[in-house]
Amino acid sequence: MNLFTIRNISPATSFPRYRTIIGNFRWISVIAATVTLLGAEGRAGQCSSKDSDYLDKAIVRAEKTLTSPVSGQKIWSEIRGLFKKYGKCDDGYIAEEISDLAGKLLATRWSTSKSFFISTQGDEKFINFVERHVSMVIPPDDLAQMRHNLETDCPKALKSFCGKILNKLAGVYKEADGLHP
Repeated sequence: MNLFTIRNISPATSFPRYRTIIGNFRWISVIAATVTLLGAEGRAGQCSSKDSDYLDKAIVRAEKTLTSPVSGQKIWSEIRGLFKKYGKCDDGYIAEEISDLAGKLLATRWSTSKSFFISTQGDEKFINFVERHVSMVIPPDDLAQMRHNLETDCPKALKSFCGKILNKLAGVYKEADGLHP
């Protein structure tokens, strides 16, 4: 039975009331769906200022450990944890700081960094994250040292990783037009 076949209801008095109720229900449904979608997007897809501040401080702490005897493996492990938790914040100045840190690690802590990458070979998302951060932000001396490390001291288990990073370096050098050592 549908709404139009009900007998004993006066269309002049009852139908507008049903139409209003149904209309309000539709609007409530649309509003609820919109709020749900926007709420999920805000939580999952945007970096809050609190997240950004925390990540900035964590990167600064990691950069300070470069002058201490802490191994590259430990620093990479922290970066990986930050990537998993705060990957949505990988943009702007945060991305530049990560690029600089990744460049320093690949240039100056290669002996311990390669152990870390051997242990994380199955994590393609993180490997792509590292590759994405090989950029012009990294100082030329660090880029040159990275290239040297990857070409001369790449374990067999890391051939794919080294190849990816070397290809990215070639693109960076091409982009820099003349930066190549």
